[in-house]
Amino acid sequence: MTDTDSSMTADRRSAPEPETGAQPAITEGILSGPTVSVVCPAYNAADRIERTLAGARAQTYRAIVEVIVVDDGSQDGTAEVVRRCCPEVRLIVQQNTGSCIARNNGVEAAGGEYVALLDDDDEWFPEKTAVQMEAFARNPELQLTIGDAISILNGKVIRGSRSETHLVDRLDFPDVFPTIDFHYGCSGWVIERRTFLESRGFDPALTRNHDAELLWRLILADHPTARVTGALYSYFPGYLIKTSSPVPLFEDYYRNVVPVAEDYARRAANTFGAQWAQDAIADFHWHRGWVLLQHGAHEMGRKALAEGARRSRGRLRRLTRRLGTWYPPLYRAISRVCRRSRDV
Repeated sequence: MTDTDSSMTADRRSAPEPETGAQPAITEGILSGPTVSVVCPAYNAADRIERTLAGARAQTYRAIVEVIVVDDGSQDGTAEVVRRCCPEVRLIVQQNTGSCIARNNGVEAAGGEYVALLDDDDEWFPEKTAVQMEAFARNPELQLTIGDAISILNGKVIRGSRSETHLVDRLDFPDVFPTIDFHYGCSGWVIERRTFLESRGFDPALTRNHDAELLWRLILADHPTARVTGALYSYFPGYLIKTSSPVPLFEDYYRNVVPVAEDYARRAANTFGAQWAQDAIADFHWHRGWVLLQHGAHEMGRKALAEGARRSRGRLRRLTRRLGTWYPPLYRAISRVCRRSRDV
């Protein structure tokens, strides 16, 4: 047993029991049902693609009709590894155009009624597809389900736990915007192929946050979506493994996602109101500011917090005045920050 296996076993525990009137928890999932295609974009993944595809091949769900790997112009022999270890895999080789286009092309080529997306560095648990397909069977209106993950870094679980039971948690737009408090990576997605194609898939113009953007777009357009709680796969955070310092990555993420978040706040205002949208985008800047500070991007983190304070306006003024009745020194400290950001 590896260190990773030991960590996962030690951290294995059951999900909470469903509330009265809720659906019973899913355990092993269904073994057959609608057809599913697995789509895995791969770029320079020769050192990990065999492990990733082994997880796809081990699925207990019997109606997986194909596994498609889209080699996005790899230079390390990824395609040769796939041909050698998994000759049954349908391999598409294309010029390097990015993961968004690779995923979109894979879904376009797929023949299944549903598509299970898989990143080239993650590993599914055997029951993963079966559990999510049971979620669809119990809730026929759903068009997308997203499975939870455990995060593993250097052989140790750093976030999440593997669970023997899984609950279906329906998502609305305020559940995923401006922040998402669960793992929403592509390897957890199973989506109706028709829904994916009608939505035009991932936006190739984005260099960051394309999974969250598509999730926001689908839910805001009233495509029924649910989270399946309880980890269904292992996520290996390559961005922490491949870089000596995460600061440039988090700064680049913030710069790229700001206009996307601003755009979705404006769209959501039509449904939830202008005040909700203003508060949501303020919360977005607050949240990203703290994330930036935690990862050492101090200058940009301070700017993001100041922007959050500026956007909060009247709400923050009301909060600080309320704080003044509880603890005057804290009120004075927050007021100084707000004045610097021209909020009060």
